[in-house]
Amino acid sequence: MKRHSRQRDAVRNALCSVKSHPTASAVYDMVRAEFPNISLATVYRNLSEMYDEGNAVMLTTVSGSVHFDADTSPHSHLYCNKCGGVTDVYPDLPDLRKAAEDKGYEVTNYSLMYSGVCENCRK
Repeated sequence: MKRHSRQRDAVRNALCSVKSHPTASAVYDMVRAEFPNISLATVYRNLSEMYDEGNAVMLTTVSGSVHFDADTSPHSHLYCNKCGGVTDVYPDLPDLRKAAEDKGYEVTNYSLMYSGVCENCRK
């Protein structure tokens, strides 16, 4: 059992407080207001533990950047190649899930990321 940690709570609260799918560096910047001496490694370790425990989603974009999402419900993401923003998309993909199940897989989770250019960047 993990020891209770105020820093761990701060990382979790920071991730849960936004819908922007921040990188570890962005979460680090958010948490430093409360814990000025926290290290980026501590933030990344806590985010990775959240992912390992099923309490966060880790998203690797086409650019290679890693973003985190506290919403663990089944959903997809949109990635903007220009500004690097990540947005949630919620329709389930029953046909793809069925195709996987027809191949004998028990689907427990999925990850799908579209990439393109967001509306703001196209303007």
